[in-house]
Amino acid sequence: MADNDLALGRILEYLSGTKWWKEMAVFVTEDDAQGGVDHIDAHRTVLLCAGPWFKKNYVSHVNTSFPGLLKTIFRLLGVPPLNLFDAVASDLADCFASRPDTARYQALPVDKRIFRPRHRPRIAQRAARAADGRSAGSAEVRGEGSAPFHLHPFPPRLPLPEYN
Repeated sequence: MADNDLALGRILEYLSGTKWWKEMAVFVTEDDAQGGVDHIDAHRTVLLCAGPWFKKNYVSHVNTSFPGLLKTIFRLLGVPPLNLFDAVASDLADCFASRPDTARYQALPVDKRIFRPRHRPRIAQRAARAADGRSAGSAEVRGEGSAPFHLHPFPPRLPLPEYN
């Protein structure tokens, strides 16, 4: 994930240095949750708005949706809604500032501790030892003075509730 964050930061750094930045709006969201549902509601997702016209460090609490994102984009472009969903959706008007801040964006380097934590080599060695006699797909690791936990190659899938 840190690589994706750095890549996005570099893209925004480049875009903020162009002559078009003062009129730009960048919307970043995921196309789907990839099986990783939100801890509060499975219908929630991430949306990042970047550009000189957006409020800084702002979290919107407007209940909106992907059609709301489309409605906002269509309004910026002067395009009419494509259908009733776009027309009645809540837009992202609360995210916009009244004055632009055209300062250039600067991407920060990735924190190396994300990739090389101090305890990681020790855990990896213990996991390799613990994997002997276990399935290749998981390993039990016991930290000093801690309860065991399991390392899996992929997070386990939680069963979905059945609706009748």
